[in-house]
Amino acid sequence: MTWFYEIRDSNHVVSATGKGFDTDKAAMAAGRKKARELKASGSLPSGGIATVKAVQDSEVLVPGSSEKISLDKELMAAKVDTK
Repeated sequence: MTWFYEIRDSNHVVSATGKGFDTDKAAMAAGRKKARELKASGSLPSGGIATVKAVQDSEVLVPGSSEKISLDKELMAAKVDTK
């Protein structure tokens, strides 16, 4: 199972994601770094970052079926200074 980060702007719209991290700490560190880059570039239409979170992506096989269900498990969220 891998981890990914999700960055939401102050309008709660997903601004960026990154995936393929081995740990939640690695995903959060990369997410925070990307959030600082987005903030510094001024490329966000709303002007600021609201949250960065790390999420574990996993798939579950349904018993008696070959169908897979994708589960996103949110484990950590952190506020980022928008000033």
